[in-house]
Amino acid sequence: MVKRAQFWVKELSLKN
Repeated sequence: MVKRAQFWVKELSLKN
């Protein structure tokens, strides 16, 4: 779960 959260967090950061 933590890994997945970090993954989507990074994607959001890139999109932002």
